[in-house]
Amino acid sequence: QDTYDPEANLRHMANIFKRQKIIYSHHKTVNGNFWCYFSERRIWKCCNISQTKAFIYNHIHATIPLKVEISYSKSEQLANIITREACLSMADFPKGQGWAFKDSNYGIIMSNVFSDSHQWQSKNAVRTLRKEDYIYKELPITYKEWVNAKMPNKYIDFLIGSCEEDLETVELIREYGGYILADSYYIHKMLIIEGVPGSGKSILAKVLQACVGSQYHSAVSISGLANRFGLGTLPGKKLAVMSEARGIDFNTLKTLVPILLKIVGQDYVDTEAKGIDIVTELLECKLIMMTNKTPVLPDDTGALAQRLMMIKFNKGFRGTPEEVLGLDRQIIQTELAEIIKWHLTGLERLSKRGVFIEPEKGRKAKEALIEQIDPLKNYITKYFTIDFNSTQMEWIYQREFILYFRAYCLRIGQPTTEKSIQKRASIRSVRTLFPNVYIKRVRRETKTIAVLAGMIPKIQLGLEFADEIYDLQ
Repeated sequence: QDTYDPEANLRHMANIFKRQKIIYSHHKTVNGNFWCYFSERRIWKCCNISQTKAFIYNHIHATIPLKVEISYSKSEQLANIITREACLSMADFPKGQGWAFKDSNYGIIMSNVFSDSHQWQSKNAVRTLRKEDYIYKELPITYKEWVNAKMPNKYIDFLIGSCEEDLETVELIREYGGYILADSYYIHKMLIIEGVPGSGKSILAKVLQACVGSQYHSAVSISGLANRFGLGTLPGKKLAVMSEARGIDFNTLKTLVPILLKIVGQDYVDTEAKGIDIVTELLECKLIMMTNKTPVLPDDTGALAQRLMMIKFNKGFRGTPEEVLGLDRQIIQTELAEIIKWHLTGLERLSKRGVFIEPEKGRKAKEALIEQIDPLKNYITKYFTIDFNSTQMEWIYQREFILYFRAYCLRIGQPTTEKSIQKRASIRSVRTLFPNVYIKRVRRETKTIAVLAGMIPKIQLGLEFADEIYDLQ
């Protein structure tokens, strides 16, 4: 019997809604979030269940003719059908690459950043957004402000003053600011800003946070990031700033290193927040560490050290306390559009070159950090040659090798005692680094001496470390 089904029209409308592809399930559960397409501004937004139902109600009442009445219960039933179908049928939301301008349907498309076949230009990337762009991020400036933006002179003067007129460092900050805004992780770099108190680190961080907007930045700590729920605030963020990196114990730093490697290297990580299930995903955020003294990260392989860049702010900001107080607010309120445009022109050059150019001060600071991260490897590489074809008379005494290593650690600031080295970083054994090297006992003069087979000093180590050995005695 062909009886009338009162829910047939509801299911039919739900299928029409589904074919429009304007709603995607974000967590594949009705209680999770949904990506919803707002056609008047041509931008996708991540909405919770209440916002999603309001989005569906607006579409229902905008679509149905005025002469047709639909009750609240039918609207609620239809919204439940639509959200349930989105969870059961839609794939992961294909996140678009780029930004939308605030209060307009224009945007900056970044799908060709770091492309070999195309030189990305910010002025050519600005156009009217389309639905298939899947743009979901919004810049904190309007399209009109972008068009009228000139040069952020106050911001540039602040950077030049904080960097002690080191233009290489200013250019690195410019390009890294564009890298934060870019929807690409091709370079895999993390920035460390080390400086004295009052040198402008916090002002720079606040300006970069303002460039991405409050919705897309997160403030994290080293100890918090190493905890169970430390990654729970990072999904969907473009920038994570780590501050107060002092007084962190070795075990916390050891836990932090693989986490940083996964984030910077764009590997999948498991994120978990309180009350939310674990999600395996790719985090989008770039990392900046601000500190008065960089902690020694225990990185045995050196993989993290290769992904670090350092900036030194060694001088207090040039200006009176009245000029410094509230400077970040003055810069943001008057030059935000200019700053974003300035950083994106830096991204253009970075996209063409494909690599960062690190300033000389930053390279030296990074080399000093690497020496403390793995002092044994740097000590052997710098002062010894491995050659098993050499004679036994050329091999170094084990006792002298340890003495000179203690002197080397004293030179680079690594605490030592007579029998051990305080483990602030990655102290490994010689056999771990060079498996072929072994301890051999040989007869010299009237006694038996332990030597390291195949390890030959490049220079006279007694003269090289004379001052340090005197301090050790």
